[in-house]
Amino acid sequence: MVLNAALLQVWQTFDQWYQQLMKLQPVNPAEENLFRVQILRYSGQPLQTSDGGVIEEGDLICKIHLHNCLLMQKLKGITHQNRLGLYTLKEIRRSLPGLARFVRTHPDEALIKGIVGTTILYRGASQLGFSIAEMPPNFYNQMKNGYLLWMLWLCHPEGRRRLQRNPEKLRVKQLFMTKEQLYQKYGGQQEDSYATKSVARH
Repeated sequence: MVLNAALLQVWQTFDQWYQQLMKLQPVNPAEENLFRVQILRYSGQPLQTSDGGVIEEGDLICKIHLHNCLLMQKLKGITHQNRLGLYTLKEIRRSLPGLARFVRTHPDEALIKGIVGTTILYRGASQLGFSIAEMPPNFYNQMKNGYLLWMLWLCHPEGRRRLQRNPEKLRVKQLFMTKEQLYQKYGGQQEDSYATKSVARH
């Protein structure tokens, strides 16, 4: 744990550079939202969503990136595997209404088809409303898988143990949902509640 904590400090410095290089836009840092995003054109195989929609090559998407350093800071002191998983899901669920507000108020909102992300931490993603798909086994995805495994080992409190126990199960997956699914699940009552709280504070 001491080693991981020291490495995490190094990673935080690198992460700031990575955010600038990739032009990642944080989603409401004041709320410690776990998502950073890019608005770009989708490139890849068509993605069939659970509501019958399709995200196709060339569609404008909100590409989501989990702010792993921020998440790892929140996970400090938690060592039990089940608690780690539950807390991670809780934090992602807490951040999704903010992501819905970000997309809804974006200047290109009318053109955005959905949200898409890639991760090896996909357990429980379907509970959050995401569809899950395998990534094509090409060179780029193999490199990305290796990068995410390294990041898991570096940052996750149980990362080294998970890599030793189930390395074959840790493969990068694509998570996605349409804009309509995002709004239906996270952009309705949650958004109204947020607006009410904001008015009350002011």
